[in-house]
Amino acid sequence: AAVLGLWAVFGWIYWQRDRELTARYHDSLLHAQSIAWNKLLGESEASLRAALAELLARPDWALAATAADRSAQTEALRALVGSRAGWRVDLYDERRAMVYSSSAAAQPEPMADASWLSRVLAGNGPELAIAQTSSDHFHLVMLRTFPDGAPARGVLAVGVDLSQLLQPLARTLDGEAFLLNLRGRAVSGSLVQLPAGGRLDTRRSISAASPR
Repeated sequence: AAVLGLWAVFGWIYWQRDRELTARYHDSLLHAQSIAWNKLLGESEASLRAALAELLARPDWALAATAADRSAQTEALRALVGSRAGWRVDLYDERRAMVYSSSAAAQPEPMADASWLSRVLAGNGPELAIAQTSSDHFHLVMLRTFPDGAPARGVLAVGVDLSQLLQPLARTLDGEAFLLNLRGRAVSGSLVQLPAGGRLDTRRSISAASPR
């Protein structure tokens, strides 16, 4: 009985040690994921900021914005998105109505809701956020009022689909990466075929909106 008891103690110690090592491994993996993801978000933010700054500095855009020339504005916004994969741009007037979107959807959901637009137009809203643009799509979105340096006559929203960041993330981590919705279901991933039912082990997941 003493021998059996001793083996039971050794077994418990081994199980506890294995559990601790597994927990440490998962923690280090989550840390690596967080660093890699935040780096990709930072690079995307810099790209969005640079694209908006370039557009707002163009004389033709300033003229079109001042004259509320929708045709000229639309042409400039199409050029802004160009061949950038996963990019989208929305144009809102001073009444917060979406008057243009580069989205291919028949009835696209705005990337910015009325509350966010109101705060930005009032000068006290965040310029960057992650927005759910459909049941299966999330965008990193940056807002800027225009004309630049003048009373706001509208808002520009430029965003990049977060699914575009999953392949680079997977390559960095030497694994696979998935984007989960708020219910924990995978809506996109670095694999063409998502897991059956979209269900994954969320213990090794991080928030897409992790603070940088």
